[in-house]
Amino acid sequence: MPPKTKAKVLRTSPHVKATFRYEENNDASGNACLKAHKCAAFYDLLTYNDLHRSFDSYLEGNDQRPLPMICKPGESKDFGVRVIPVSNPRLTRLNLAVTQLEFMPETADVFTNRGDLVDIALSFFPHFDNNFQKIRHVAHLRHGRLFIWHDAQRDDTFGSSKARDGWYSGYKFEDMCRHVWPQNTQTWTALPETNKDNNPLISLVELPLKKDVSTVMMAEYDLRLPGAKKPNGFVELKCFLPRLGNPDSVRWQELTNAEVLDLLVNKRSFMKFFKTCLQSRFSGCENLVYGIRNKKVNLVGVRKFHISEVEQKLQELEPRFYYRHYITALTSVGEFISFLFRECVDGEFYLITKRSVHSPLSVIRTPRQELMFQTAFTPGFESLLEKHEEQRNAFLKRSRPNFFGSRSEGRKDALEYKPVIAARKGGSSSLTSASRKMRKPKVPVADVQVDKLANDLQQTSLQDRSFSDPEAESRQTSNTKLVKSSTKPRKPRKAIVEE
Repeated sequence: MPPKTKAKVLRTSPHVKATFRYEENNDASGNACLKAHKCAAFYDLLTYNDLHRSFDSYLEGNDQRPLPMICKPGESKDFGVRVIPVSNPRLTRLNLAVTQLEFMPETADVFTNRGDLVDIALSFFPHFDNNFQKIRHVAHLRHGRLFIWHDAQRDDTFGSSKARDGWYSGYKFEDMCRHVWPQNTQTWTALPETNKDNNPLISLVELPLKKDVSTVMMAEYDLRLPGAKKPNGFVELKCFLPRLGNPDSVRWQELTNAEVLDLLVNKRSFMKFFKTCLQSRFSGCENLVYGIRNKKVNLVGVRKFHISEVEQKLQELEPRFYYRHYITALTSVGEFISFLFRECVDGEFYLITKRSVHSPLSVIRTPRQELMFQTAFTPGFESLLEKHEEQRNAFLKRSRPNFFGSRSEGRKDALEYKPVIAARKGGSSSLTSASRKMRKPKVPVADVQVDKLANDLQQTSLQDRSFSDPEAESRQTSNTKLVKSSTKPRKPRKAIVEE
């Protein structure tokens, strides 16, 4: 069960329609052909093997020796992400899934990938790790719907072999979390090289962004807890090198969850955890398993958390980011979608970019031939759109008046957008002058209110810890002291409640 917490969490309501396995082959002409195979049940995922528990036994039986993750030098060189043929739609997987299900509800406003929604939401965080350079997305309004895709291939180029090995370790960790390990932990060793990315399981998910904006997206779930049949029982896996001195010096398996998060989530790393929480909440996943590796790409710890534990830590560490940008993430993206509906011309393509950390999103009308992915739809998907277009248009007039109200005089080829939360004091809209004439957004929370809420939260958190735990004072010491203390023999850790 999730821990009792006073943290305000990001509430989402995703609904999984189906899960698909994708297979890529070459047709008679030698062209790549992608096929979607619907799984018997949407929860037809492999089961998490409780590695966070069995890794305790491994360390005890192997004198605390880290577990190698890479089986041979240069292993990561032979692994690459799937290259999407640019002649195909960037949303080919989504096109195939929707077409196979004939799923085209009148309420579906946006079709995209979960990763694209997360990229946009994260770009609203005013922080140098908001991945603003990844924002190169296309918005295309057609048949009464909006389509957003990343107009780039996934990047698997790295400046060094160490950086590539670190990236690759994430895929190996997924294999380690589904592998059936021998009972004799002394026989554990690095698993063979992985080819997981070539045949993933991806789900079609409905996600309301706000009251009058709904999206249909593709989202990949990693694993599920034994017996889980709902997304809240699914597991998000992450593996990384923590930003602290020497990960090998910490006995990660002997610390409490709170102590582990005190080490992992800090001023240098917190944006990574905001991103993971956005990914998980957008798809309804509530279980996070972190693999902790060292610089030699050996596994030194495996810990499992309920997402609310991580949210609690983020709320304590960065309350302003938490309240201004994380809690409002769905609404912020939804407002941006509404803006695109109002300002984009039907049938045109708009390139969305972000020049710097603090700059607004730039939305530029762009000729099709200047895009990497110039084909918007598969033939079957477009036929389905056309079939439901009349019904969709009637729904828009009836239920989405804000998509069309107060259009600016003449359409601009260049637009800019900032989320409402970043508007000037007084609640004035942060959209461009062309769209400031539209309906007024909700007045943002004043700075003094956010500061007071953050201060009250931190004081309450400290009081709660001091009443519930006699060692609370010592836990407020620096990370350095905690790292040093973790190398000493410890009493058995406190029981951790698991689902």
